[in-house]
Amino acid sequence: MPTAVEVQKAITDLPKAEYDKLIHWLQDYDWDVWDRELEEDAEAGRLRLVAGKALDNRAAYRNPDGKVPP
Repeated sequence: MPTAVEVQKAITDLPKAEYDKLIHWLQDYDWDVWDRELEEDAEAGRLRLVAGKALDNRAAYRNPDGKVPP
């Protein structure tokens, strides 16, 4: 397994087109990891407190016309 320093060196040596492909892949990969973590947190019930606070804040907020936003 290469070290972080070796990976960093390899990245700096990439041609622009290959670097661009890598960046796009990393962004997609990062979103996939975040999605999996979010799903795991939701399934484990770790988001209930945050969701409850968000709904409370939404209910407390009123537009100038007195309506609750969608």
